[in-house]
Amino acid sequence: MFGMPLEGEKLNSFAAEFGSMLAGTITVSLAGDKALIGITPPTVIMVNSHKRA
Repeated sequence: MFGMPLEGEKLNSFAAEFGSMLAGTITVSLAGDKALIGITPPTVIMVNSHKRA
């Protein structure tokens, strides 16, 4: 896997999984402070931008 290009569906999957891991880690950290936090499954929004000259 290392050195493989991330594009298309692989990039979307990676971004969603990374976001999920990050949200989970933050939620666990804040749980020690008695914060009430709810997380949902990740959603990745892809936007195509086109520059015009």
